[in-house]
Amino acid sequence: LTATMGDIIAALQRLPSEK
Repeated sequence: LTATMGDIIAALQRLPSEK
C-alpha cells in the first residue's frame, strides 16, 4: 500500500484522537 503523507495525515485527522 502506497499512501502519501497527505493521505496519512487526512486519515489521522479522521480518526478520533482520544489518546
